[in-house]
Amino acid sequence: MIDDHQTQDLSSLIQHHQLLFYKAGIEDEPGGISWHDWLNHYNIERPSQLNKMSFSHVALAITAAKKQLGIALGWHHLVIDDVNQGQLISLDKFAMTTPFSYYLVAPSCAWENSNFRLFANWLTKQMT
Repeated sequence: MIDDHQTQDLSSLIQHHQLLFYKAGIEDEPGGISWHDWLNHYNIERPSQLNKMSFSHVALAITAAKKQLGIALGWHHLVIDDVNQGQLISLDKFAMTTPFSYYLVAPSCAWENSNFRLFANWLTKQMT
């Protein structure tokens, strides 16, 4: 549960830092979550003078965040190494579940191939 003090701290953070946007189709946004969705989810009023920078690829927005140009949204699996290395800071209390899921699909005969099953198991472990 997010308390009022944490929300105030976050509101201040957003007012004083540039928001880094990834401008692509909703299917390509970080989990389908936009800054608009994220601010609404945490009941944070959008600043009247929104300081933002837009990028055509999520990796560019993440790189800009690493260069301390602002705050970006990103998939956990995309940024966890940067967080562990101290290049980014995760606001874990402000994580959101995304409305999209990913599925590994293949012809039914592929599942009979042991190499494919090894790959599928590896991929599943990477995503959990």
